[in-house]
Amino acid sequence: MKTISKTQKNSGNFSITSVIERLEKKYHLTTDEKQKIFKLKDCLISGIAECSEGGFNKDGKFISESNSNLGQIRISYFCFEDRKQKFLILGGYHSSTEIESDKVLRWRSKEIYRRLVQTSFLYEKIANESKKLFYRNSFRTFASIHRQTSRTLINLYQIEKQFPSYEHLVLQFRKFQLSNTSAFLEHCLSQEKKFSADLETLASLSVTSDKSDSINEQILIRKKDILDPLENLVNNPLVC
Repeated sequence: MKTISKTQKNSGNFSITSVIERLEKKYHLTTDEKQKIFKLKDCLISGIAECSEGGFNKDGKFISESNSNLGQIRISYFCFEDRKQKFLILGGYHSSTEIESDKVLRWRSKEIYRRLVQTSFLYEKIANESKKLFYRNSFRTFASIHRQTSRTLINLYQIEKQFPSYEHLVLQFRKFQLSNTSAFLEHCLSQEKKFSADLETLASLSVTSDKSDSINEQILIRKKDILDPLENLVNNPLVC
């Protein structure tokens, strides 16, 4: 006689945040698994099933016999693009994956921090040496916010403080001097949008912790005090 695994099911509409919060109360989700869940943001999540014995195959079918290819969690969702009901199968919660997940998060945060520091030094140099008032005020503010975000990442991920090389700073500043104002502002806007996107990804991978709240707070500050002002400068050539 086969032993059927005990499953838990819910039907309804789930947000990405609520799905991850619910699952992380019982399981360790790897970085890759969180990314897979996050990709369902444009789909309708209708149910979550869990099992302690046996598992789910890639088609979402429950199999009572234990198998390493089976997952412990089945997320049911409707894909509007394909107009089909589909399943996301998750499983394999081992300490090694937890260590690997933490390594990925630390690497991401360290890389973002490094770029923030480099850009903040460049913005500060532009502010100090520019004769234009809007450059001095704007880029001094941008540099200050970059340092604020950098400190947040240091506190959250125990990153060692870094300082860019003087040669790199001089090279970047010369590029600024040689480019026209409009092109440089558009370049800055593009880079700041990438910063925001990278920070959003970092926050999504730690969605149930205090880390995500701190990062999301920085994202809002950066939108208000960097992205929006840069958009105004790019779209208002008279200021330049």
